[in-house]
Amino acid sequence: MNSHTLLLILAFLALVCAPVNALSSEQKKARKAASEEADKDIFHLPANKIVDWVKKPGTTLLFLGAKWCTFTQKFTPKWLEVQKKVDADPELKDSGFRMVKFECTLNESQACDIKTDGTSNEQTIAPARMADNIAD
Repeated sequence: MNSHTLLLILAFLALVCAPVNALSSEQKKARKAASEEADKDIFHLPANKIVDWVKKPGTTLLFLGAKWCTFTQKFTPKWLEVQKKVDADPELKDSGFRMVKFECTLNESQACDIKTDGTSNEQTIAPARMADNIAD
């Protein structure tokens, strides 16, 4: 097979496969709108309070995300659902378990201090330990 044929096959596959994973502009707008709406009710950790929260007794589940990030936009409404369940559970509240979100775009220098790599992720912070990237 010559290189021109191979390039044509690859170009054809790219054209055929690309729309499968692509979202329409309406779907992207809906995802972003759902994320922005959920963000209104999510507890956001101010940049100047990170150290205070890490020192608190109990466990903090910290969601590091950026508003422009598609993964963050998809995850934010789910985060709010879980946050509401946690807030409604007196046993979890009494144990010192907290859920907070940190906006990395607005607080880039602090996000770098937490050693994020530019992708949204969750970290569990408990006294003297940190578990990175909790699975879904």
